[in-house]
Amino acid sequence: MMIKLPTLKLVAMVNCLLLLLVAFVSYYTLNPPTLGTAPISTATTDSPAMAISATSATPSTNPDLANLPYVSADGLKQQAQAQAQAVMYSTVNQPRIQARSSR
Repeated sequence: MMIKLPTLKLVAMVNCLLLLLVAFVSYYTLNPPTLGTAPISTATTDSPAMAISATSATPSTNPDLANLPYVSADGLKQQAQAQAQAVMYSTVNQPRIQARSSR
């Protein structure tokens, strides 16, 4: 009995797909993804120390953030609107380029 070449190709392709599926399933069952495995904090804000530290108006002690200016939410909205308008105007004012015919 002779197996034709297209049938042999189909069998080989199905075998490869099956092997990939088995490898994928076995990898993820042995090594489950670690998304969202950060430790969950059980601290509550009922303790006075937490409430005082959360509401105190002391400046930040992080030296990288110490010299940054304060930006309000309204300022961020205005910046976003200005950037959106700038992008809209820059794309509208672009000259239209037409391709030359090769004939």
